[in-house]
Amino acid sequence: MAQSNQQGSTNTKVYFEQAIAHMKVGNYKGAIEEYNRALQLNPNDSEAYNGRGFAYLHSGDYNKAIEDYTQTLRLDPNLAVAYSNRGFAKCSNDDYQGAISDCDQALQLNPKDDAAYFNRATARNILKDKQGALEDYNQALLLNPNLADAYAGRGIVRALLGDKSGAITDLQQGSQLFQLQGRESDHQKALNYLEIVINS
Repeated sequence: MAQSNQQGSTNTKVYFEQAIAHMKVGNYKGAIEEYNRALQLNPNDSEAYNGRGFAYLHSGDYNKAIEDYTQTLRLDPNLAVAYSNRGFAKCSNDDYQGAISDCDQALQLNPKDDAAYFNRATARNILKDKQGALEDYNQALLLNPNLADAYAGRGIVRALLGDKSGAITDLQQGSQLFQLQGRESDHQKALNYLEIVINS
């Protein structure tokens, strides 16, 4: 019996490694299949649900991501990253209040979660809480000064609040970081916003 459990644990580890390899090359479907195999061996594996939720999140299937993160949290209610990522999925699914609530919970569990501050800032910005969004972007950048998305988001909020100089500085910084990170599409978007702010 112990040998059988060891075998299952070994197989689960192999599926996790294969899923991570798929994720690294952007093969989210392959990652989901590997997590499905792991869950067949252990249907109560919170890490497998969390990993599959991440794959669904990056493939744009926000409903399935939310389902998997919810299951993760049933099994492991103290996993801050699952709250943060579910918040991102809810925000992407236009459930902004739900996103804020999840990010609040993530930050109660881990006050140094830069992604939770960023995700909450995004939801607050959409809900027109510009000051709250600005505070969250500031906190995200204190924790992670290389978070290009936070510079871009904060730049847009600063522009909306009438801080043209701060907006230009942030959008320039975000654009440079996007370029350094090889995110050419986001680099171009930041440059486009920068041009709009400069010409406003």
